[in-house]
Order: sequence, then C-alpha cells, then structure tokens
Amino acid sequence: MALPDPYATAKANLRDNVKVLLTAIAGVASLLLAGTPFAGFGGLPLGGRLFVAVLGLVVAVWLLAHTMWLLLETLRPELVSYQVLRDGFDVTTIADATERAEVEDLRKVFNGQRGVLLPSGLTSPNVEALEAYVSALWNALPPSPTTADLVDYERYYDALNGISHWAAFVRFQRRVASAMRKAFRTAFVAMAGVLTFAWAVGGGAKPDAATPAVVVNEVNQPAGQGPGPTALAHASFGPVHFVTNRAELNNDSRALIARARDYVNDHPGTAMLVQAYTDTRGTDRHNAKLAQHRATAVADELIRPGGLAANRVFIAALGPNDLPVMTEPKKDEQENRSVWLQVVDVAPR
Repeated sequence: MALPDPYATAKANLRDNVKVLLTAIAGVASLLLAGTPFAGFGGLPLGGRLFVAVLGLVVAVWLLAHTMWLLLETLRPELVSYQVLRDGFDVTTIADATERAEVEDLRKVFNGQRGVLLPSGLTSPNVEALEAYVSALWNALPPSPTTADLVDYERYYDALNGISHWAAFVRFQRRVASAMRKAFRTAFVAMAGVLTFAWAVGGGAKPDAATPAVVVNEVNQPAGQGPGPTALAHASFGPVHFVTNRAELNNDSRALIARARDYVNDHPGTAMLVQAYTDTRGTDRHNAKLAQHRATAVADELIRPGGLAANRVFIAALGPNDLPVMTEPKKDEQENRSVWLQVVDVAPR
C-alpha cells in the first residue's frame, strides 16, 4: 500500500499563503489607484510632470503584473522523483535552467538530512543503496507473501516513496519562499510607482482650504430709463479659483458658473466674457496656455447641454500680463489663479 503524502497539509497551507499575498497586493494596489485623480492625467501639460506620471504608471502596472505572475507560477503542480537525489544523478541533463537550479538546491538540502531521511541498515547512506535493498526484499518474497512477510518490504518501500514526498515539499517550500521575497521587493517598487503617478497627476499641490468667495457686482442703468435691450443690468461673477498648475473645476466653482449662466439666460441681449488669469510662477508661454485651459474649462461649463449658446460666450486668456493682484515674478498668489465672468451687453442699440 502506497504511503499517503505526509506533507499534503503543509503544501495546502503554502498555497493559501500565496493566495492571501496575491489578494493583499491586488487590494492595496486597487486602493491606491482608486484614490488617484486619473481625470487630471489628461490635463497635464507637456513637460517633466507628464513624463513622471507616465513613467510611474508604466512601472507600477508592469511590476504589479510581474508580481502576480511570479506568485502564480509558484502554484503550478509539479512532482519530484527521488531519482534526482541519487549520488550518480547528472543535473546537467535537465534542460530548463530554473528547474536545474532548484534540483541542485534540493540535493544540497538532502545531503544535510541523509541521516534522518534514509533508514538504518543500508550498506551506504544514499538513495541507490535504498533502491537496491527494496529490490532485494521484493525478490526475496515468497510467491504468496503473508502480511508478516511484507513488513520489512513495505517499511523500506515507504521510506523510498517518503523521500519523493519530502523532495516535492521542500522544492515547493523553497520556491514559494524565494517568490515571496521577490514579490515583496517588486510590489514595494510598484506601490512607489503608483504613489509617484498620483503625485504627478495631483500636481504636487493641495487644494485651497477655503471655499472661494463669490463676488457678484451688479451695475444698473440710470433711473428712469425704460426697460429694453439697452437698459439691462450688467454683473460680474467670481472669482473661480484654481489649484496651482491645474485647470479643473470643483463643485463650488460649478455652482458659481451655474449662477452666472442662469443670469445670462434670464437677460436676453447679454453674453458672457470669460477672463482667465494665472499667477507669475512658471514661464510666460506655460502660463498663457494654462490661462487658456482655465478659460476653456469655464466656457465648456457655461455651454454644456442646457446652458448658453456657444456664440454668447467669449474668452479672454490674460495670463500673467494683466493680473487681479500685481505681484513680483515667480510669486504664488491664489487670487491670480482665477477666472472672472463678466456679463456684457451685445444687444443692438
């Protein structure tokens, strides 16, 4: 009767550990990526921050995939025969380099545990002597062996099979240990790549803590002038504030723009002039583009479905040449990172 695998439970536990690690790495990566503002990726201008974002994302995805593959590879089923532990076995006959390295490592472990794994009474402490002894016991059995006749044979036969079970477990255990060490290293670098991507997309700046103040100025026509296209109330709405080097709108900004949109809708013969500014940090060329992006973001919000007609919205990207608050060059000024919405009269007089 063949000896059952005494290492079956230990192997199952190792497989469970690999699955838990796979789940943990996938979960942490998902949480980090879920908290990353992917919407800001497309708004990054050409430059170093965009390069860092792309590099971080590529490195993170590739290393995470490599980590998953590395751990899954350890779960592939593979048997090991006691024959590879013979003293005369030539490991160079194994074509696969990885498998050859694993068998060489296994043979080193076996050499240190021969006294425990091999039964006593052998002519030599090696697998060949055990095989020869099992063969001799088999040949010595009577034609109809009794249970008593089979005791010695089954003992040494089970010892031979037990070495195969031991070899399979040790090889699997050492493969899992090696894969986990590599997986932790690659996963750590992958998480660093995710965080680098998040930093680059996030602009490296925190949003302004305070909600932007809403200033609405209305200038009415002289008293006594009758209502009509030339006697409409004019107003300015703003400021719509932006985070440094960004052109995305938040919920407060959208609410302010909605008020301005409703105002123009309620006053025929008017249009909206979008005046966009930036602070003085960065080059003039970059700031001019940034002002244009901010003006376009506000204009798109004004003319979204149900909003203003496109021919009632005008853009003035003023950039650093005409600032709400005059500052020295390279100055980070929140009031200059803004857009103002001016209601203008376009009715014929």
